[in-house]
Amino acid sequence: MTNGAPAARPSRLDRVAIALYAAVAVAIAFLDFYIRRNPSYAITTYVPQVLAGTYEAPFIYRPLAPWIIQAFTSLSGLSPMAAFVLLRLAAIFAALVAFHLYLRTWYPAAAALGATMTMAALMPLTFTNSWPVPGTYLELAFFSAGAWAIARKRDWLFGAILLLASLNRETSAFLLLLWAATRVSERPAAQWLPRAVMFGAAWLVVFAGLRWMHGFKTYTVFVLGQNLLYLNAIDAGIDPRLRLFAWFWLPMLGVPGWLAWRGARLADAPGFARRAFVVGLVFTGASLMAASIVEPRVLLPAFPLFAPAALAWVTNDDARSSRPA
Repeated sequence: MTNGAPAARPSRLDRVAIALYAAVAVAIAFLDFYIRRNPSYAITTYVPQVLAGTYEAPFIYRPLAPWIIQAFTSLSGLSPMAAFVLLRLAAIFAALVAFHLYLRTWYPAAAALGATMTMAALMPLTFTNSWPVPGTYLELAFFSAGAWAIARKRDWLFGAILLLASLNRETSAFLLLLWAATRVSERPAAQWLPRAVMFGAAWLVVFAGLRWMHGFKTYTVFVLGQNLLYLNAIDAGIDPRLRLFAWFWLPMLGVPGWLAWRGARLADAPGFARRAFVVGLVFTGASLMAASIVEPRVLLPAFPLFAPAALAWVTNDDARSSRPA
């Protein structure tokens, strides 16, 4: 098998993979829409109220997807629902392609294809909401693209991705943490510290600016107690579906997390993979404490954080002579 050095141009298998991702994106988008009990809620209620600043927190502080939906609806002349479905499809496809290209930083096309298709196969475990949350797949795309920019040391591109991601969801802070984790050992610190301050300030400006625009609205941040109740599989007082959904994170991330743990311990694993794995553990732990466990969609960014280390273990027998650290 070829080594993990980045290809000068896409291989034939890369092109085949992108075609496959287009078909897979259609399948996921179809299932994602038709499995919901109330798919129109996103367009009839969520988007208009987020744009008006009247929806509940923290969703009013996540305006990017509603902005895009509104703009595309106006420019395309499509109905709001048709525009939303097409954008949802595009976001899924972008997330799959970004994830594949990100893994190609270290691994051959076959490994990247296998990992991306595995992620796609597990994504239906996130379809637990009664309506599709617009920013979900944008978040996955931003995490994969942002991690790619970090791994390739494209700092200015990373800054642009971070800015967009911060308009989509506050978990973009973990992208900033990943960037810092990959740079903190570099010497002299003057090479990276000014950019760290700049990126951190930009994220804080967006975070605070959105709250200044819409007013600071309180919401529950720590939900570990509620999550532990959902994990009680025999409590008849809790909706059986919620008791089931509460365990979906385990099949979704259990094997990827275990593989990543094994891969991060390998001597020849990319240094980036080890750091991303640690950030992934922090992200997963924080999500299980601060987000509802019955909505495993919030854990999607763990895939790009765990995947480099997981593939280090899966491809351990392959010749890898020139991986970037």
